[in-house]
Amino acid sequence: MSTTTSHRLRRRAPLAATLAQSLALSLSALATAPAAAGTYTVHEGDILLTVADGRIVTGAVDSTLSPPAPTFPVRIFPVALSSTSAGATDPGYDCEPFTFAPGTTTGFNTLWQLRKWNGSTLEPINSPVLRIRLGAFQRYSGVDDTPVAGFSLSVGSDGTYHRHFAMQLFADRSATALNTAANAGVYAMKMELWNSSSTVAPSEPYFLVLSLNASAQDRDAAIEYISSTYLGAAPTGCSPADIANTDGESLPAGGPDNTIDNGDFTAFFSAFFLPDTDPARLVADIANTDGDTALTGAGPDGTVDNGDFTAFFASFFAGCP
Repeated sequence: MSTTTSHRLRRRAPLAATLAQSLALSLSALATAPAAAGTYTVHEGDILLTVADGRIVTGAVDSTLSPPAPTFPVRIFPVALSSTSAGATDPGYDCEPFTFAPGTTTGFNTLWQLRKWNGSTLEPINSPVLRIRLGAFQRYSGVDDTPVAGFSLSVGSDGTYHRHFAMQLFADRSATALNTAANAGVYAMKMELWNSSSTVAPSEPYFLVLSLNASAQDRDAAIEYISSTYLGAAPTGCSPADIANTDGESLPAGGPDNTIDNGDFTAFFSAFFLPDTDPARLVADIANTDGDTALTGAGPDGTVDNGDFTAFFASFFAGCP
């Protein structure tokens, strides 16, 4: 036996007692995840919203389809700013009825200081700043990358959320007018949406790409940069059981580290025994109901059940290839 193999076995040995206890637990039938949204009657140019697997998902109408139809997820949205005011009210946000629970609110956070495309990267800038406004509510982008809490607005009585914010660039937070000629270019803001329901997790970050008297080539280059830099595929790990780092942190804080150890065990069971309404429970979704993982032609199915339990143990003791 190699030294590496012996070391890994020793790390897993202390888990025996916990494994025996966990295997003895009776498992209840678990609710399935919400189905994806169906037919839409929404504005084609808006950012579309749905809730899938307990999380807000952003999308858009794909006009290349015949007939045009919504597609999810979409996380980059171009914004054409006025050449005179450096502002825009499109795209807005829209969704089909009962996407959200009536009586809840939906809001946003900005996650970046405003950035400007310099031809090769998106550079944080102090001026201009982005203001997002609707009526008496307004927020400015931050002075650094510390998230800025936005404002929330009520969901309609039919569960819809259709809002158009005024997005505008200003020289500073005193609403000093912007010189649109001197400040022409492509800007970007990273954002997230949230709903006040405890069963709905915030969206994955999405990006507004704001063009002010800029060329389509520069806009497209900035979009491609965001796509390749920030929206690359998530790490998959060395096996279906590799879901966390050694400290037990799963995505997005941690994630697979090509080692099967106590961290993966802790992350799986911490997630597995969460309430079935908690979106974080899906960390344990590594297989379908029959226990088939991505390695055997299936994989996560939006439900945490016996199949995931069985698949985790089989993968855990097999270790990394």
